[in-house]
Amino acid sequence: NTPARGIGKTTISRLLDSAAEQARTLSDLLDDEFMLVQFGSAARKRLGAFAGRMSSLRDVAASGAPLGEIGAELVTQSGYAEMLRHDDTPEADARFQNIQELVASMDEFEREHSGATLADFLENVTLHTSADEEAGGALAGGRSTAGDRVTLMTVHAAKGLEFPVVMVTGLEEQVFPFKGIDPWEDPEELEEERRLAYVAFTRAKERLVLSFAAIRRIFGQQRVGIPSRFLTELPREDVEWIGARSSSPSRPSVSEQPRRDPTDSYVDYSEGSDLSDLSDLSDLEGLRRGVQVRHPKFGVGEVTEVMQGSPPRVSVHFPGWGTRKIIASYLEPA
Repeated sequence: NTPARGIGKTTISRLLDSAAEQARTLSDLLDDEFMLVQFGSAARKRLGAFAGRMSSLRDVAASGAPLGEIGAELVTQSGYAEMLRHDDTPEADARFQNIQELVASMDEFEREHSGATLADFLENVTLHTSADEEAGGALAGGRSTAGDRVTLMTVHAAKGLEFPVVMVTGLEEQVFPFKGIDPWEDPEELEEERRLAYVAFTRAKERLVLSFAAIRRIFGQQRVGIPSRFLTELPREDVEWIGARSSSPSRPSVSEQPRRDPTDSYVDYSEGSDLSDLSDLSDLEGLRRGVQVRHPKFGVGEVTEVMQGSPPRVSVHFPGWGTRKIIASYLEPA
């Protein structure tokens, strides 16, 4: 019942009691119009809407759609993603990022296991979870596990704690920081992200390891990672860069174009190409309903409405993000 759908605890309790008495599933009961007569008209309407939404999701799951698409439809149709977006708190942002990672893991599982079904994915997750619990139980029962565990936590949960070694991952633009990096966003949100980074970095007593991904898959879309601006704000003399990048990155800017991986989608803007006249979308040339466009934060979406004005704006539906109104100059052809 999250987000809240107006279905009260009493209604849920009566449904559960009826399901137990009749040895039926809740899904069966919700499809039984005769059984729903016992509820008031308002409750029947809300239960009917919920049943219809569940039926739609079952149709998506049975359609043979890609697993990542099934996951994206689930978080969108359920209203959970929209609820998190409207809850303007760091905790909601973290939960939303977790949802993105879940959908990305579904997409990755299907790529690694051709023809995999939703049941296969759930079975795989269950097996891994059981194995982790058994391993944890064995360690706890046999001896102290103080030196055998890695503690995973959010930055908020780490406040007030210290550890000899701390690893902070996901230090990329649009990941950490996640908010306040676009011109139309509140600059104070970026400052809050910077304060969180300070909290994370100062949890280490002896050694701090920071990492970012050159390529990250979110909601089934591959995105090229730009190193977080927080990395450029660290004292150069205190940082040792390890890996392919031998020196610290330059500070990201609005005009910076991320380098493209060979496996990423490529748009040809060269003279004479079909898309060369769309390289600047600020004048609405070539923009119309149904056109696929790309946004640096929301990924690829479909234009649903074009609005004249100064500056011109475009309504775009992005999978997993919903419909957003965006200044046309911030979009590029997909």
